[in-house]
Amino acid sequence: VPVFLLHKFGVLPNKVYLAFTTSIINWTTPTVFAMPMVFSGSKLYCNDIDLLKKCKSTDSLLLSNHGSRIDWMVAMFVGFLTSAGDR
Repeated sequence: VPVFLLHKFGVLPNKVYLAFTTSIINWTTPTVFAMPMVFSGSKLYCNDIDLLKKCKSTDSLLLSNHGSRIDWMVAMFVGFLTSAGDR
């Protein structure tokens, strides 16, 4: 909240505000999906790992046919993977 107020009142420039909020998001997002996805030992199965790697490099959208909050969590998890398909 203080960062938002500093930005709103013109004390914090747009560029600094964007850099700060981006770093907060990049730091907190993995902690959100770490518990349910990583620490629980969840496994993801993919029919075509080469297609997944190609889609990651082109910022494609990952869709799932399961209508719940697990969709965004799996998408975020896959998005943060640095070595998909190694295990």
